[in-house]
Amino acid sequence: AAPGMILDSLGQVRQLAASGQATPGEARVADNLRAFLMYGVIIDHWAGCTDSAMCQLVVEGMIWPQAASLRPSLASMEVLLRSIGNYKCMTGFMMISAYTDSAYKDAAWFSKGDLAILVTYLQFLWVLDPILWAACK
Repeated sequence: AAPGMILDSLGQVRQLAASGQATPGEARVADNLRAFLMYGVIIDHWAGCTDSAMCQLVVEGMIWPQAASLRPSLASMEVLLRSIGNYKCMTGFMMISAYTDSAYKDAAWFSKGDLAILVTYLQFLWVLDPILWAACK
């Protein structure tokens, strides 16, 4: 960096990686954090947790099969399940990925791999289905 230039945290990571001062242990810690946070994301999706309703796994699998008198006390199970996943894990996963990606020289360029991930993401959000349906009609 030029003298007097202020770097953000990702710029500092890129500077460390370029100078060879980054340690292999940092990559190992980042990989372990990413694996742990990915587990939370998977649990959240598996349980069917959404913003507007209770987790489907809790409601359909744990609460409704029980007697009506036990249902209110079992609703707290959702808090436990949401503490494992939810947005915290996805945000952490994205931040760790950005941190490790910033070490690469061309990390800011939009590549073919990024395009494939973007298209897959849009397909998961069901953004492309109505567009493709209208185009093929």
